[in-house]
Amino acid sequence: MTRRSLATLSVVLLILVAGIALLYAARSQTPPTLVSLPTPSPTTTATISATTMPVASTSAPALAFVRCGTLAPNSITSGQGSGPNVFELRSPTGVSIASFGWPGSGQPALGTYLCVRLTPGAPTAGFVALVAPGDPGYVASAWASTCGTVSEFVAAAGATNGSFVLNSPGRTPLKVTVPATTTGQFGGYICASIYGTGAPSATFAGLWAPTTAGFIPEGTLPASKASQMPDGFILPQSCLYIAPPVVGTDQREWSVECGATANRDARGTLAPALTQQGWTSCGAVTATASWAKGTTRLSVVESSGSPGDYPRIVQPVRPAASSSCP
Repeated sequence: MTRRSLATLSVVLLILVAGIALLYAARSQTPPTLVSLPTPSPTTTATISATTMPVASTSAPALAFVRCGTLAPNSITSGQGSGPNVFELRSPTGVSIASFGWPGSGQPALGTYLCVRLTPGAPTAGFVALVAPGDPGYVASAWASTCGTVSEFVAAAGATNGSFVLNSPGRTPLKVTVPATTTGQFGGYICASIYGTGAPSATFAGLWAPTTAGFIPEGTLPASKASQMPDGFILPQSCLYIAPPVVGTDQREWSVECGATANRDARGTLAPALTQQGWTSCGAVTATASWAKGTTRLSVVESSGSPGDYPRIVQPVRPAASSSCP
């Protein structure tokens, strides 16, 4: 290659290098293009008000019990047991069977028959909840009566309960608590409403006067009856109805007291009376004995042994399809 050609090539290369340099310089002076992104919207914070709502408990408080009766104003107007939100339940005989505090408002009108779940307390029990018809523990307006001769009477005094023992031939003596709201004393032969279920001891709920539905003349046995009785079966004198019957649309239940020892084997205790009265045993399964009398059925259910739980006689409302055992 000649010198002249080399010179020309050198010039060309210089021009290319200079052009490239100018191009980079121009780019370095051009501001970058900014891409505008949408401004993030502020996060919306929901303010949740903490409102106290009633919570339905899946199980009743320990020692809770049910009482049914007519809602009445508190008979204690001053001192212990008084207060603006204290109410009583009255038995069919008009005697107070429960005194309890019921806070708030919206209670049913006085004179309404209802069932309530309560917790023990002194001088008043505590309100837990209303018991609706059909719920466990609800008792339709009903009564039970037990008669006998009173002994060992101790009158209630102030906020302290009293007690007495009710005696009848061929039956274990029954110790009965007299609520502190009950005044006066009594003795001799009486017929009384007694509530024993759901509480540590049987509780006096009023006297039945002669000629009233719950009165049984002295010397007449058995000395216990209820507003509804089992079909085809008379409770033996050795037992008594310890609470009003629980009457449902499908079945009826009677809690019975036969004495501490007999209560542990109610099926064996009641079997002789059932057999004598024409019932046929259909066998026993899981602490329950079934009996048949024509198309009428009856079951004897053992007690759990817990305080306030008694053996039960259970009878379906509807007759069976046949007279034979299932």
